[in-house]
Amino acid sequence: MIQSRFEQNRKALEEKNPALLSLVSQSKLSLPPFSTPSGHPTCRIRGENGELVLLHSDQNPVAEAEEAIHTKGEDAILLLGMGLGYTGLELVRRLSPWTWITVIEPDPGILRAAMEYVDLTPLFSRERVAFFVGQEGALLQENLRIWFNKSEVDNITQLTHLPLEKARPSVYRRAYKDVLEAINYRNTEIATLLKHGKPINRNSVLNIPATILS
Repeated sequence: MIQSRFEQNRKALEEKNPALLSLVSQSKLSLPPFSTPSGHPTCRIRGENGELVLLHSDQNPVAEAEEAIHTKGEDAILLLGMGLGYTGLELVRRLSPWTWITVIEPDPGILRAAMEYVDLTPLFSRERVAFFVGQEGALLQENLRIWFNKSEVDNITQLTHLPLEKARPSVYRRAYKDVLEAINYRNTEIATLLKHGKPINRNSVLNIPATILS
């Protein structure tokens, strides 16, 4: 059953982003799933300090995602840390199709595990979804700046997957800083253009994102 789930996700991702599928297919992370009373699987990941951290609720991961998300008509939601994908799927269900969902996942193995256990086809098939997987530092910042320019969004909210940040703070806190660096750079760029009186499309103006901890 796990193989069929991965195959289902693989086909959807291949249509959306073949390059990402190639990256994920080469990755492997040992995250044995276990069932919850709701029937939705969750996993534990070993943290940098050696402790096991629960990625999602051991009772109902879907309900947990539903309760954690509070949207306010944003143009884009930036999801830092994929987990098994429950937050991303809830965003698909809740948001307007015109709202961007942007997933930043430093570890391709996390996305691979999610594809093995959870049906992610609604996320992969969404028109306005972007993935930045396995990127960090200057590369992540540059690609985010390019995406900000192309997507033309005004209002961005960032959601952080706290269990992953707790398990791997050196990875996910650095990624968070990279995101802020990219946004600050863009805001400085906009401010400079405005100062010198050059015309600018209002859709290019980005706000510093609020941070929602989910």
